[in-house]
Amino acid sequence: MAAIDIEKVVKTYGAFTALRGVSLTIDDGAFVALVGPSGCGKTTLLRSICGLEDIISGEIRIDGKEVTDQPPKDRDIAMVFQSYALYPHMSVSDNMSFSMRLAHAAKELITEKVGYASGILGLGDYLERLPRQLSGGQRQRVAMGRAIVRNPKAFLFDEPLSNLDAKLRVQMRKEIKQLHQRLGVTSVFVTHDQIEAMTLADRVVVMNAGNIEQAGSPLDLYDHPANTFVAGFIGSPAMNMLEGNVVRGDGAPRFVLPDGGTLPLPVGADLADGAGVIFGVRPEHVHAAATDDGARATVNVVEPTGFETFLYSTLGDTEVCIRSTDRLAFRPDDEIGFVPDPEHVHLFDPETGRRLN
Repeated sequence: MAAIDIEKVVKTYGAFTALRGVSLTIDDGAFVALVGPSGCGKTTLLRSICGLEDIISGEIRIDGKEVTDQPPKDRDIAMVFQSYALYPHMSVSDNMSFSMRLAHAAKELITEKVGYASGILGLGDYLERLPRQLSGGQRQRVAMGRAIVRNPKAFLFDEPLSNLDAKLRVQMRKEIKQLHQRLGVTSVFVTHDQIEAMTLADRVVVMNAGNIEQAGSPLDLYDHPANTFVAGFIGSPAMNMLEGNVVRGDGAPRFVLPDGGTLPLPVGADLADGAGVIFGVRPEHVHAAATDDGARATVNVVEPTGFETFLYSTLGDTEVCIRSTDRLAFRPDDEIGFVPDPEHVHLFDPETGRRLN
């Protein structure tokens, strides 16, 4: 196991800057997910850690040792890629032990390591099979087993679940998390899927346009997003965000929409009368009322899923979503009251996108 320290790393491709002075510390034994939209720099950062990309400036340290200019083979890390990259003519056992055989390891040690890894991954009955005789999930396990036998200081995962179907992705998420809990090896996992990031990692790093927008525990990012980008990216469905102004008047301050609808502000919101603000609230923190309470919205789509129901509606010019475990009887074109819980309202600066409360 080893800590990974990334300090002011810059990476460019011609005129395009992929990483803009990124700094990040990954603690020894941590499981960190790098998440963000396509082109945000997450895979470039992962490839820089493992040495597959030469950085322009900055410093990378693994286990306290600077590795910025070292080739991948000298960094003592193991990569698991989106493509399984298995040798089709080799058995499972030979695929898993390939790096050890290249290093001329003793046969007894190879047998021990392959047996250990295959036992953890449930591959004991498949060691003599070829990759074409395995399912997608089994092939991904072989790729992970190939990394485990090396006993590296860190595992680096580059979207390893993208080629799997939805059901298998859920299963492999659980298996990867159990693997980390069992081995305790420092792990960095790149994904564009925020659900994968939230469920797998104990620390999530949200990236955008070559910068780190926010890093923290999954629930910290969900409950206290630093800006509108994180608020909109983390959570499915995304947070509802409405633009309007604060009106203080004689009573408690209220948030006023352009069409005149009003919504309550959190207790203690210290904003000037008339100040522009972005009002954010997650779908599960909104109540759909049949009365005139709250702002008025028009239902567009009703999505019952069994346990919960999603109401996609239009409020002014903005589409909003309400998530409820109640059996809602609303239909498209119904008018409803959009009633948020003030305790769970997030306020953002409309110019910078930064969190205000």
